[in-house]
Amino acid sequence: MTYLLFTAFAGGMSIMSIEIAISRLLAPYFGTSLLVWTNVLGAIMIALAVGYYFGGRMADKCDRAQRLYQILLTTGAYVSLIPLMFMPLAKWALHAIDQYAVGTTAFAFLCMVALLITPFVALGMVVPYTMKLAVQKADGVGHVTGQVLGFSNAGSILGTFLPALVTIPWLGTQRTIVLFGWLLMLVAIFGLGKRILLLIPAVATCLIFWVGNIKTTPGLMYDMESVYNYIQVVEQNGIRMLRLNEGHAEHSLYQKDRYVFGSVWDYYIFPPMLNATQEALFIGLAAGTAARQYAHFLPHVQIDGVEIDPAVVEVGKQYFDLKEDNVNIILKDGRIHLATTKKRYDTILIDAYKQPYIPFHLTTKEFFLLVQQHLRPGGVVGINVGSTQNDAEVLVMIQQTMKRVFKHVYVVPVKYSLNYLVWASDDDLNIDAVVPVDDALAPMVHYIQHHYQEVPYAPQSTILTDDLAPLELYTEKMILNFALGWKRKYL
Repeated sequence: MTYLLFTAFAGGMSIMSIEIAISRLLAPYFGTSLLVWTNVLGAIMIALAVGYYFGGRMADKCDRAQRLYQILLTTGAYVSLIPLMFMPLAKWALHAIDQYAVGTTAFAFLCMVALLITPFVALGMVVPYTMKLAVQKADGVGHVTGQVLGFSNAGSILGTFLPALVTIPWLGTQRTIVLFGWLLMLVAIFGLGKRILLLIPAVATCLIFWVGNIKTTPGLMYDMESVYNYIQVVEQNGIRMLRLNEGHAEHSLYQKDRYVFGSVWDYYIFPPMLNATQEALFIGLAAGTAARQYAHFLPHVQIDGVEIDPAVVEVGKQYFDLKEDNVNIILKDGRIHLATTKKRYDTILIDAYKQPYIPFHLTTKEFFLLVQQHLRPGGVVGINVGSTQNDAEVLVMIQQTMKRVFKHVYVVPVKYSLNYLVWASDDDLNIDAVVPVDDALAPMVHYIQHHYQEVPYAPQSTILTDDLAPLELYTEKMILNFALGWKRKYL
């Protein structure tokens, strides 16, 4: 009876741990959006429901513990091989994404999900099978059922925290999956009482040393998994880049003795020229490209840089010349920082993408009201918005939400990019009178002055709120439309 309860505990722990690891395994290719995770979670729940059903039926037909542990042994072996089986599908998916092959990408995603959720059918069998076996050895169906479910849920609780706080940060996603496959095999082998089978997890242990990068990338210098992100440092053509999660965008750039990259960060230097900024706040510091630019072009500006991921900051210090002499680093969520500080700023800049999605709580009316409270008179707020066109719903909703809070909102497309800088103020800014603080910035300033637009008030537009902010849905729609348009244009 005791070992059956431990089996239920191990099964519950494995379900949650492997579920969390799956989300991490898919993130470098498909991101971590609500829609992606909803599809994965829904597929896992279906697999578990199927397992519950057939596990109960099988237990009635064959009420021997040996059958349960045979299922667990096979499942553990399958789980241990997931990293090996996953990589060919991942390379296929990456190729499809790079080619904007929408149908192939969707099919690759379905194949990867099918591969990853297969063991959940077997893991779903554990609870009903364990209940059947336990009831035979004890009196009181209700008492036994409560015990089995209690131990299973206790395992699920541990399985929720263990990978997130221990195994993924220290071992990585692939090794975490191998580890829990190994655990399932051990539980099965001791349940079967056949020690010779220990050779199977011994072989699986070799996989812990074999697995490498989740995602191979040309020019890869460093990669790791933090609690928040899959982090890569890549160097190509002499430029060092920070990539997070699916890696289809750069979150920081670095090249020795270079401070202008023709990227969105160059444009962040523009708002302080509008109001003679003395103190600025960056929400989304990343590896510190903008902070390094400010230290060079605007050394008098005091910077608070908020970054939620400590591992990204450490990468910035090691690979991107991020120096605490240039910026006061705050390890916190940007909105929480604003909600808990009394400090006010001349400029607040927001670039906290979990590519390609902006965290919705940094785009709502309530958030911008909070920003407004932390701006000094004449203060400016700017936000980077990824958009494939100037009338995409995501861009329009953010502009109009800012328009409900600030009197003046401006937008400019970032040259050679799918980014827009949207900035706002309660003052009517004299943009045409801005003089660049350095000759290297003159082309950028000239471009903005000839391409910016003041955003008009649109009363029928959707306003983002903490209660309703469908950004991910419209971002997915925008990406799909862009991919289909790319295919029509070039294929």
